Amino acid sequence: MNSFEAWEIEEELQKLKAQMRNPQAQVNPPDAQYTPPTSDSKTKKKYLSQELEEELEQLKAQIRNPQSQANAKYTPNDKNKVYYEVLEIKPGASKDEIKQAYKGLVRKWHPDLFFNQPGMQLQAQEKFKKINEAYKNLSG
Repeated sequence: MNSFEAWEIEEELQKLKAQMRNPQAQVNPPDAQYTPPTSDSKTKKKYLSQELEEELEQLKAQIRNPQSQANAKYTPNDKNKVYYEVLEIKPGASKDEIKQAYKGLVRKWHPDLFFNQPGMQLQAQEKFKKINEAYKNLSG
C-alpha cells in the first residue's frame, strides 16, 4: 500500500467518524433528492451507525494489514487471464516471455507512432494503457 492509498483510507476514516458523531450532518451529493425522515428514524440511525461501524472496521483492518490486500492482487484469477490476453501470451508465461511480449507491443502501439492519425493515436493510447497495466500486474 503506498502513502496515497493510506492517505485516502485515513480521509475516509475521518469522514466516517464525523458521520458517526453527527449522522444528521451528512453531506448529500448535489444530484441526490431529499427524503424527509420517517417516524422510524431511530431504527435507521441505529442501522446506519452499525453499517458505518462495520465499514470503519474493514478500513482499519486494511490499514493494519496491507499485505493481505497486496497478496490478493497477485493470486491467479480471471483478471490475470485478461492481462495475459492483452500481452498476447499464454497464461503461466515466464518473466522473460512477459517482458519480451511487453517490449514488442510497446514498439507496435506507442502513441507517438501515430502522430499523423488522431483516430489511431487515441486507439493506441488506450491500448498502450492496457499493455502497461497488464505488464505491471504480471511482472510484479
